[in-house]
Amino acid sequence: MFERIYIELSDSCALECSFCPHSYNKTTRGVMKLALFESLIAQIARDRLGKLVYLHILGDPLILKDLGAYLEILHIYKISANIVTSGRFLENKNFSLLCGVPINQIAFSLSAFVDSPQSFKAGHLDKILKFCEFTRKKRSEVFIHLRLQDLHCENPLAREMLEQIKAFFGLKDFTFQSFSDRKSARLAYKTFLSITPHYEWNAGQDLVQNEQKSAQKGVIGRLKAQKTFCYGLIKQFGILSNGVVVPCCIDCFGEIALGDTKKDSLKKILSSPLVIQIAQSFKQGKALLPKCQNCGYAKTLFHS
Repeated sequence: MFERIYIELSDSCALECSFCPHSYNKTTRGVMKLALFESLIAQIARDRLGKLVYLHILGDPLILKDLGAYLEILHIYKISANIVTSGRFLENKNFSLLCGVPINQIAFSLSAFVDSPQSFKAGHLDKILKFCEFTRKKRSEVFIHLRLQDLHCENPLAREMLEQIKAFFGLKDFTFQSFSDRKSARLAYKTFLSITPHYEWNAGQDLVQNEQKSAQKGVIGRLKAQKTFCYGLIKQFGILSNGVVVPCCIDCFGEIALGDTKKDSLKKILSSPLVIQIAQSFKQGKALLPKCQNCGYAKTLFHS
């Protein structure tokens, strides 16, 4: 059973943050069709592949006007969901939808606002804090994380946001220095503020064709392994909004396309020789494909 299954509902977020590879994307996959999503969730439940899905790879799930229909499918199959969003499309009318089953956690990227403040309406943070207050009054069990990347910590706008958060939650003993040192602060019941590490994506369309050709032709067997640790295909895998399966959430361009769920079942794709070989190499602390060998995420989190 996988601990994390990333399912991209849409690769659109209406933003172009400098720290996100979305700006490299030359094509748009669009929204995952509801029928495909239901088929995937049914397979995940039937084959016991996992109990938790992350509705994010690229894009913002809150951009979907019929998000409730997708969440209802998760509810029916008793699968929980984590959501990552900038909060740009957060609306009062969706508060109730987002603070109950099947939502387990919502992470708001404060860095998106710090990086591109011109793309947000005035009072953006007020809206997020209003949602936090709504969940508190409803006694919601949903976890809320307000996240700021470490590269934005010294930004004046970030400091202003932190002061506003401090005042809103009445944190008299909160200091920026202590927060910066600890990387996390509890704001309220199941509500947290945290600093996340920045990493280089090392993703680009020029890599896609070479990576896919290597995998398809079996070149992987002749590649020299490199020492790298990763949970890809061991504890996690991802599905892009076009149905293509990838090893992890970092492969946002489908550079290592493992199969197409519109043609084959998840069970068949995840039991293919290529998937098994990649997973076995990671268990041995090795990476076979160049994409994995140059992964900035793995280098930042596992080799720092």
